[in-house]
Amino acid sequence: MIENKTVEKLAQLSQLEFNASEINEIILDLNSIVQFVDNLQAIPTAELEKIQLDRVSSDFKNDFNEDTPHVSLSISEAVKNSKTHSDGEFIVTKVL
Repeated sequence: MIENKTVEKLAQLSQLEFNASEINEIILDLNSIVQFVDNLQAIPTAELEKIQLDRVSSDFKNDFNEDTPHVSLSISEAVKNSKTHSDGEFIVTKVL
């Protein structure tokens, strides 16, 4: 069961602030989620997992393309449509 202390700790870790009514609403929502997960865990799935694993292993095939060497673009071709490049390298805006 989720308590005020847990929500307050989560708020502190996520640097959020909640008033008392918001905390109560969050507690209800989180308890609902926990109850839903508990209900899912109560479903017996051991046999389903075995069936699914058997099916996957028997139907498995590799849908990936084979790795084959091919001619790549030259440096000048690769940068020719770039507005900003120098010495065969792309120049991009610094993002922090």
